[in-house]
Amino acid sequence: MKQPVVMDTDISSLAIKGRLPVAWAGKLVGTEPHMTFVTKGELLRWTQSRNLGKQRRGEVLTWIRKSIFLPGDKVVARAYAQLSAEARRRGRTASDNDTWIAACCVASRLPLATLNVKDFHYFAEHHGLELITA
Repeated sequence: MKQPVVMDTDISSLAIKGRLPVAWAGKLVGTEPHMTFVTKGELLRWTQSRNLGKQRRGEVLTWIRKSIFLPGDKVVARAYAQLSAEARRRGRTASDNDTWIAACCVASRLPLATLNVKDFHYFAEHHGLELITA
């Protein structure tokens, strides 16, 4: 059975473009890509707002279809509220999108593959978010 791993937007983008560094590609061999509703929204926005050719749009849509989708449900909403409120009490801020991605991972107990460790380090340190990094 493949290990489920949530791929954030930067990892997904590099994978779609075929530019994922070799070290990263090796870490993700044998994993099952999962995608949060946030990353799906960001990737779909790209297909509409960037001057992507038909082939590139198709590659993005294929990546989305191949990934297992993590929706925003009531469990994720509760996790988001907790992560966001506790971060603010501690004087930490994170973008809403990063907090939603962390909430999806924490709620589903899945690791997150990201190049943006600084954006998720707080959630790893205080909420048990498992990060897969290079």
